Amino acid sequence: MRKLFFVLFLLMSWSYTFSQKGLPNGINYDKNDYGAGRQNWDIDIDEDGIVYFGNSNGLLYNVFGDWGLKTMTEPGDVRAVFVHNDTIWCGGNEIGYFTKLNGDYKFTSLGKTTGGPVWNIEALEDHIVYQCENQIIYYNTNNQSLHYENYSKIGSIAKWDTVIWMVLNDGILGYLENLRFISIGTFSELKNREVRKMFIYNDLLYFVMLDGELLNFNGTNINNVLLSETLRGKSLFTGNIYSDSSFCLGTVADGFVQIDDNGTILKHINSEVGLLDDTVLSMMTDKEGNIWLGLDYGIAKIDIESPINSIFNSAATYDLIDYKNHTYLATNKGLFVSSKDGFKFVENTGGQVWKLRVINNDLYVCHNNGLFKLENDQLKQVEFFTGFIDIAHFEATDYYLFSTYIGLILVKREGDQFISLRKLNLWYPKLVYDKTNNCIWAEIKDDKIYKLSLKENFEILQQDFPDIKKVFDTDKGVFFSNDKEILKYKNHQFSKVTQSLLDEVEGVIKSLNISTDGRAIAYVQNDKIRHQVLLSDGNVHSFDASLEILSDNLIKNSEFIKIKNDKLFIAEDRGVKTFDYNYKYNFKKNNNPIISTATILNDSNKKYYFPYSKGGIFLNSGNKDINFNFNINKTAFDYVEYRYRLLPKEETWTKWDANAQSALYTQLKGGRYTLQLQSRLNGGETKETFLKFTIEKLWHQTGLIIIPIALIVLVWLFGVVIIMSRINRKKLIKQERVYKQQNMQKTLAMKNEQLLQYTEIISHKNEFLNRIKLGLEKINDPKIKRWVNTISKEVNNEKKEFLFHKLFSEVHQDFISRITKTYPSITSNDVRMLSYIRINLDKIEISNLMNISPRSIDMSRYRIRKKLKLAKGTDLNQFVREF
Repeated sequence: MRKLFFVLFLLMSWSYTFSQKGLPNGINYDKNDYGAGRQNWDIDIDEDGIVYFGNSNGLLYNVFGDWGLKTMTEPGDVRAVFVHNDTIWCGGNEIGYFTKLNGDYKFTSLGKTTGGPVWNIEALEDHIVYQCENQIIYYNTNNQSLHYENYSKIGSIAKWDTVIWMVLNDGILGYLENLRFISIGTFSELKNREVRKMFIYNDLLYFVMLDGELLNFNGTNINNVLLSETLRGKSLFTGNIYSDSSFCLGTVADGFVQIDDNGTILKHINSEVGLLDDTVLSMMTDKEGNIWLGLDYGIAKIDIESPINSIFNSAATYDLIDYKNHTYLATNKGLFVSSKDGFKFVENTGGQVWKLRVINNDLYVCHNNGLFKLENDQLKQVEFFTGFIDIAHFEATDYYLFSTYIGLILVKREGDQFISLRKLNLWYPKLVYDKTNNCIWAEIKDDKIYKLSLKENFEILQQDFPDIKKVFDTDKGVFFSNDKEILKYKNHQFSKVTQSLLDEVEGVIKSLNISTDGRAIAYVQNDKIRHQVLLSDGNVHSFDASLEILSDNLIKNSEFIKIKNDKLFIAEDRGVKTFDYNYKYNFKKNNNPIISTATILNDSNKKYYFPYSKGGIFLNSGNKDINFNFNINKTAFDYVEYRYRLLPKEETWTKWDANAQSALYTQLKGGRYTLQLQSRLNGGETKETFLKFTIEKLWHQTGLIIIPIALIVLVWLFGVVIIMSRINRKKLIKQERVYKQQNMQKTLAMKNEQLLQYTEIISHKNEFLNRIKLGLEKINDPKIKRWVNTISKEVNNEKKEFLFHKLFSEVHQDFISRITKTYPSITSNDVRMLSYIRINLDKIEISNLMNISPRSIDMSRYRIRKKLKLAKGTDLNQFVREF
């Protein structure tokens, strides 16, 4: 994960001098931030705003905050980079070019160099021109051919109008035409001197000399460009145009400078004021006016075009006041005064300065060592009380109030002396003289306000107002706060102000200032800087979001802000910054949001970079985890909020969030998606962009799924038909079986009924025949005995043949089969006995049917119980019926 270092360029020392415009803001990147080599030899920027660097490890690029690195055939130095017709031409010890392909870069090699490494690349008609140390290589983009021209030693090349100019180290200057060098002469100013860089400024050809001089050529003569004393004797390495009125130089050991037409240094930034490295190898200005620096160690981006500037950054600042064409700063390290070059430390003022006051045209300095007054640019100590916090004067009198470490003191001035009269019982108050009400207001921290009036007898009339918490001394008068609204004091009472801008201010306010024309206000509320300006069209514009990043640097409970000359001055714990609310940008700002990269996390973290193909990004099939990074062209102090949604997955936007610089979506299935991104800069207009991407659908997510589905449906229907047919057939069979079983049961029931009827009939018949038999047996007649035998035979035969074998076997065949199989030792007579028992015949009936005595029945039942192995107590009848 890359790490950005936001650097507010610091002062070199207390006595260091500044540009009057202040120091710009910037960002440093070291090799760990961008993930490549330390040296950055060349820079170019394409139409989309992507910045390319010739890095010691390859082609490095920055896509609105996201870094990428591509190598040529082999990893190594890229000394020159040149963007032309959406192609990135590169050179080191190899030449070639990168083309953009679906959010990525593809390298095409044109071969190795033989004339040393490439230092510059330019385009000339249908040719790309590579300048090596002693060779020019022409690449024809039409027929893709190479042409080589060798020279002794080449200084540099640059395109001036439509011609590429070249200087040789022996002082020969000329231009390239028809693949040849045309010399216009030898110039002594260039002879045997190393030209490190050539650039065009105000229609002149400039030469950056390694020995520290800057020359220009008007087509006829070479002239020396007068540089500031600061640059005298400093080796120069590169240079470039910045605007129509200024250009920039990069030094070998003293950082970066911006220079105007008069040779005045506008900006001078080196390692002692925050730059990562002092050797500037390359530079380029982007469309927003930011300057990118390629350093011997790292990269820097300088926000030249910013309404916020640092005018002082060496000490915690508590007060700022203008006095006799100078600006004075009260800091924790002493007093500082402005000069034409910046701020300088005032000698012998080391220590804490709390407050600065101009009274009767004298500047008083409230110092922890006492009270000082400025006389003839020198500070004179006029009072030796330990620790002066504030001073106030009752106008048109000789009476003053001193706020000191030992309390509030009423004093009288007699000549140059201050005579202490008495102490008042107030501690560490802030003092504000109110001319309108002819009094001094004393504010006690976290307590209340006191009104101190000087009576005719020069006594102090003291009134306290517990509900009033703050007093503010502004260019538009004295105002108050009760932690709810802004008030004025008039006619001995407080009332809410009705003045434009102020009547909308509510809540706890810690500091307040108003411009002299009343069209701008600034205040500190909830530890945040608030700033509103009434525009000429009557609308009020808020700059709160623009100042968001500065709020953290305020000195708590000593917040100081001041509006002067259409600028807001903000005292901080490290100095003073200004915000110009009327700042006019020299460069057109493009504040549209950018989806800088799309990283496919489950595809080896493959990255796709802005700009993408017209149709968007096309990804292979499978569920995807994708992380999108957002960015916008902004300065270090801009406040940006984002929100987004992914269609058709999400219909509602996310909440506005200043920390939402990326969006992660997991397990996205095949289909077409659109990521919509909105941004607003400093609370302003909402702007929008989008990225379309397609994930290839798996076969079962496409129209082909219809074929297997149709086949499955057909097979399913066919299977259903077969299954239903089988079910119906089984159902019919079952129904048939049930019907047969029902018929069989009916038949069996009928036969069983018949069996019982026949059994009863036979039993009665046999009983009758046996009675007849018994009667006949008493007659002693041989003929009668024949009839007795006939009757016995008849009884026995009918029982065996008809009753048992016919009816019983049909009705109870299953029982007979199971009982004989389970108990194979039982005999046919046993089966008969069991059968009679099963149909529930009693002992008498059985004896009649079997023509045996009841005792024989009992014996037979006993034998059967043993064969069935029935336990004692088991009912034989119940066992047989349930078997």
